[in-house]
Amino acid sequence: MTKVNIRAISCLFCLGLFLVPSLVQGQLTEGGKDTLFIGEVKIQPTVRDLARSTGNELGLNRAAQSLESQFIQAVSATRVFQLVDRKRLADIQAEQSFAAVAVDPADPRAAQLLKMAGARWAFLPEIDGFQ
Repeated sequence: MTKVNIRAISCLFCLGLFLVPSLVQGQLTEGGKDTLFIGEVKIQPTVRDLARSTGNELGLNRAAQSLESQFIQAVSATRVFQLVDRKRLADIQAEQSFAAVAVDPADPRAAQLLKMAGARWAFLPEIDGFQ
């Protein structure tokens, strides 16, 4: 079983914990929730190469996927931000295409083709160590 570099993961997790309160202080704009995009956990190329050479690449990938879902769950549990998901962008674009032909275009709540709001804040985690 592989041992994950606890220090690196702890640093990423702590960064996430410190990021949320600092963003909360100035986040409420006009009584609404600010939007937050949590990016995919990136793995530095040298870390991936080292894990591959030692046969730990599967463990590294599992750790990255686990961290990503933990970040999303932790931020979602605060109920402070509206999370923006871009992993299923193709599904959203398909819905917008459908809305263009099957939904009343005068409805302001309908999905509008090629009109998507961006996130005000972005959290882009990266793994920089793994054993």
